Amino acid sequence: MNPIRLIAKTKTRLIVATLICLAVWIALAVPLTEWVRNTSTSTGLDLLVMTFFAFTMLAGATFAAILIADQIFPGEWRRRVVLGEAVESPDFEDDLRVLKAQKNYILPASAILVALALGSGWTFEGLTDGFFGEYSRFGFLRTSLRGDDTAHKLEVLNELGDRRREQYVEDALVVTDDVWRDPGQPEVVRAEALGALSRLGAYINTASDSWRDSGKLKSWQDRASLRLRQTVAPDLRRAIEEGSGAETSALRAPLMKALGTLRDHKSIPVFREVLEDLDGPLSAEQRSAVVALARIRDFSVLKPLAALVERSEVEADFTVMSWAIRDTIGHYFKSHADVPPDEIPKEVDSTLEKVVSVYSEFVSSGSTTRRCVSAMVLRSTRDVRIRAGLLKAFEAEGADEICQAVRVELGDTRIGWLGAEEPLKRRIIDGLGVVALGDADIALWASKQLDKGGHDTMIEQLLTDLLAQIQSRQ
Repeated sequence: MNPIRLIAKTKTRLIVATLICLAVWIALAVPLTEWVRNTSTSTGLDLLVMTFFAFTMLAGATFAAILIADQIFPGEWRRRVVLGEAVESPDFEDDLRVLKAQKNYILPASAILVALALGSGWTFEGLTDGFFGEYSRFGFLRTSLRGDDTAHKLEVLNELGDRRREQYVEDALVVTDDVWRDPGQPEVVRAEALGALSRLGAYINTASDSWRDSGKLKSWQDRASLRLRQTVAPDLRRAIEEGSGAETSALRAPLMKALGTLRDHKSIPVFREVLEDLDGPLSAEQRSAVVALARIRDFSVLKPLAALVERSEVEADFTVMSWAIRDTIGHYFKSHADVPPDEIPKEVDSTLEKVVSVYSEFVSSGSTTRRCVSAMVLRSTRDVRIRAGLLKAFEAEGADEICQAVRVELGDTRIGWLGAEEPLKRRIIDGLGVVALGDADIALWASKQLDKGGHDTMIEQLLTDLLAQIQSRQ
């Protein structure tokens, strides 16, 4: 016999069956869904659990719908429609009542069933904090990331780091945050999770900056950035400060990389401490600290970075620190565009003096790369004290070299660039142009260079434009 008909044989059976289904899924909803969320390593078992809940909810809704329909529809509806029994027509004088007692009421009964099934689903989602919706978005990823297939885990985490739509990013942040905190995960998987978190953090802050530049001060990226600094950054910082052992040591660079993308100003002391012991080339951990300081954009870190540049002997280290200094200075002037030069705070002026002093030495000597990068950094300071170093560099041996675009690896698949392919002398003239307005000494120098000749057409034109620019403001 059909199981539904067997249970629907009596109202007592229907009531008991309904209560059993209801009690089962309500009692097991929280423990089983929490097991799936936090323990399960098999999406197949997850599917069985969800099928079980769907079946018990649907069965309970079906039994309840039969009970309700039997109460509200005439003509012993349960016996006629569900059990298929032959029931004598009631002896009503009113033909309309007789006709109603013979109807099947399939559509209204179906509507009751659908309403009860939906109500069961909403109740289940409420009891379990939206389990079905969560699982369909990222719960299955959490389960697969607890499995043993390391290659699959790395593939999943790499894909999560590239998400960009709001809900997808929010879900990816939850998953990556779970994985890097899990000491049971292989070290390479935790590092990949931190890398994905870094890329997501970098995207969120870059998008937030773009919205602010366009005049939109509030965005979901801005809210996500604030939440990450409040909830994730403290734990990343604690993991760096309190961690010990080979595993944690290997994770320090990814931890710093992730922390840096969150622009957490409270983490500055952590990064500076890592760089204090610099003796030789930058380690992966120290390089991450440099990039992190650039992303935080705190002007107070420029003096220590400039001091490190001063004794740097490795070209790649020189360029990444120079990129960090130039990027921080550029952000300062962008956010303080309305501040007149003579009203710059003393501590800022002192920092710029240090930067100018260091790069004025490099712009005149050393490798072409160092000289070209130094010219760019000096230009970014907008400081009149760059004049002497740039004028000296223009006359120095090797000033006719061609600068190349310098690629700076930032460690999270993003790349920083310093300049483009162009003559070093052009960069020097561009730097002088920033501070040349009304400067009679630079005007005299440009005039002498034109009189002396010997420059190619581009440089002569740049000198002519520079002289005209100065004279127009005198």
